Amino acid sequence: IEKARIAAAGYCRPGPVRSPYHHLPQEYATASAACGERWRELRARLAAARTNDQK
Repeated sequence: IEKARIAAAGYCRPGPVRSPYHHLPQEYATASAACGERWRELRARLAAARTNDQK
């Protein structure tokens, strides 16, 4: 779950999941990716706000 979220957030390419943890239900993978995408959007928005505050 964490690797799917981290990859979707754009932090890094976390690599393959080790056994026996490589079985992930599709709904979990979808939810993890959505969470990572929301985190990436939040991070971009907060970074832009911080940049604007420093001007």
